Amino acid sequence: MRSIQETLQNEDGLPSALSEKISQSKVLIKTLPDQLKAREKYLNDNRCVREEHEKAVNLINKWVKEAAEKLKIRESCIDFDNILGDLAVHKVLMGYVC
Repeated sequence: MRSIQETLQNEDGLPSALSEKISQSKVLIKTLPDQLKAREKYLNDNRCVREEHEKAVNLINKWVKEAAEKLKIRESCIDFDNILGDLAVHKVLMGYVC
């Protein structure tokens, strides 16, 4: 496109429609690279957010499964021996998610 612009730059008497198209192409050449970089950054940032969200969801799902298994085992009583460890795991999970 730039070689066409350089060739046509010295030519006078071009049709107005062609001159307008050349002008539009100059604007696109100037603006598109910045817009594409901004779009790339936006997409990369959102991919990171989605990956973090997926990790958090997987962590919560894992915790829920483990909690359900512990509850099945302890249906009849509370395991006071391991309650502090379970509470610590819960606090770490909630600190990570929140």
